[in-house]
Amino acid sequence: MKKSILSLALVVLLATTTMAQNISLGVKLGANISSFTSLPTGTTNGGSGFGINGGVFARFKIAGFYLQPELTFSQRAGKLNAPLSETSITVSYLDLPVLFGRSFFGGVFRANLGPVFATALGSSVDVKTPLGNISGGTVNDLTSFNTGLQVGVGSDLGPITLDLRYEYMFNTISSNSSPRFNGIHFAVGYKFLK
Repeated sequence: MKKSILSLALVVLLATTTMAQNISLGVKLGANISSFTSLPTGTTNGGSGFGINGGVFARFKIAGFYLQPELTFSQRAGKLNAPLSETSITVSYLDLPVLFGRSFFGGVFRANLGPVFATALGSSVDVKTPLGNISGGTVNDLTSFNTGLQVGVGSDLGPITLDLRYEYMFNTISSNSSPRFNGIHFAVGYKFLK
C-alpha cells in the first residue's frame, strides 16, 4: 500500500513538473499605433493614433509549437478628416487574443498568428473645426463585440518577452459608420513562470 501511494505521488510530481516546464505565465505592457480603414464617404484618413495595451498571458508549449491566450486592456485610436474638420476617435477594449505560434532558435525567436476577440469598454471623440474644438464626445452605437486577426513575431530573452504584431479588425467601430481599425502592437513582458 505504501509503495502504491509513493508511486502515485511520484507520478503526480513528475507530471506536474513536466507540465510546469511547458507553461509560461506573465504580464505585458506596451503601445498601439493604429489607424482607420474602410473610411466613410467624404472623409480621408487623418493619420495614426496612439494607445496603450497591457495585461496577462499564458503560453502552453507543445512540441515546438505554442498556444498563447491573453487578456489585455487595449486602446485603438485613429483620425478622420472631413472638408472642415478633423475627428480623433479612441476606443478602449478588453481583448482576448488566442495566438498559435512556433518557436525557433531554441525559443529565442517566435512567430504567431490568431484571432482576437474584443469587447468595447468605451470611447472618446474630439473634433477640431475652424470655429473651435469639441471634446468629450463618444461614438454613437459603439459596436460592443469585435473580432480581428493578429500576426506577429516575438523574442524571449530569459524572463523578458518582446512582441510586435500587426492587427486587422473585421468589424466597424459602430453600427452606423464604416471605419475599422488596423494597427501595430508592441509590448514588453515578464514571465513569472517559465
